[in-house]
Amino acid sequence: MSGVKGKSGRKAKPKAMKELAGTFRADQHNPNEPTLPALAKVPRCPKHIIGEARKTWGKVGGLLAEMGILTEADLHALEAYCTTYARWQDAEANLVNYGVMLSREGQLFPSPYLRIAESCLQQMRAWMNEFGITPSSRSRVKVEKKGPAVVEQEDWFNDHRN
Repeated sequence: MSGVKGKSGRKAKPKAMKELAGTFRADQHNPNEPTLPALAKVPRCPKHIIGEARKTWGKVGGLLAEMGILTEADLHALEAYCTTYARWQDAEANLVNYGVMLSREGQLFPSPYLRIAESCLQQMRAWMNEFGITPSSRSRVKVEKKGPAVVEQEDWFNDHRN
């Protein structure tokens, strides 16, 4: 909103993102900013998410958890990203089937799927920037290096071998 004190300009980055990027300054920080702990792993996918969106939940959610940036508050944003990704995949498949241009009464016009695909791409790009998972947005995030991952075997593996 232009002209409104404190509301114009870029969106403020959360403190954690500024610390990770090495740009945190205490004199420009909101001391009352809410913080949440990062989730160690992605939670179970909501039941209403199906198909390609469900696969995306596991892939992208797993990456965000591994990066140490997924919190409980981000789950709805992840859900929106996954749904948009599935919608984009569907639109792209329809573009392959029907083509980019359609004809009616001898007149050519762009396929409605083209607009859907373009809209989904814009939304996905915005979500990816928010999560820091595009190459340029990821380069601005610095995280502590973790040691090698330890994979725990489930007990049922050992229980059923006899």
